[in-house]
Amino acid sequence: MTDYKHLKHEHSKTKYITGLIILFLVFIFVIPYLLYKYTSFPIFVTYFANVDIIANILAINFPAYFHHLYDPLSQTTTWQYVSFNLLSLIALTGIFMAGIHTKGLTKTERIITMIIMAIVTWTLPTQGIPYLNNEVQKYLKLDGILKKEEDKKTKVLVTVLISLGFIFLEYLLISLIVK
Repeated sequence: MTDYKHLKHEHSKTKYITGLIILFLVFIFVIPYLLYKYTSFPIFVTYFANVDIIANILAINFPAYFHHLYDPLSQTTTWQYVSFNLLSLIALTGIFMAGIHTKGLTKTERIITMIIMAIVTWTLPTQGIPYLNNEVQKYLKLDGILKKEEDKKTKVLVTVLISLGFIFLEYLLISLIVK
């Protein structure tokens, strides 16, 4: 007799490891390295400062692979707690790197820039993206706009658009306040 519980556990363990490799190896090491090497510093820092948003998008849309690595609403395991805080620390590092390397600003303007970036790209999206995503999904289902077979594609699109909205809001606020 086949032990299906064991197979399911092995399957989920494989997904956990796959998610770990994709998130930390690809999104935290490879992509930042390539951006640092082949693009401008502002592009590199913008990516680095928003790595938590990328983790949020992945966790919302592909929970079997990434929920155990990034859950802004509850960290029920030690691994979730460590991973969530490590990703948050990486994002904050990007924010501080951007503030430190900003040229032509006074010390006060740099601090204001870092505070705005921290609020808009770190604090607000952490719980705001999952909340707004759920609200938009509910609205689309209630109005009959979204059909069952379109759920996954729409969820990814909505999450990415909300995330880009937060990134655009960060840019807009900084460009208006710091001239």
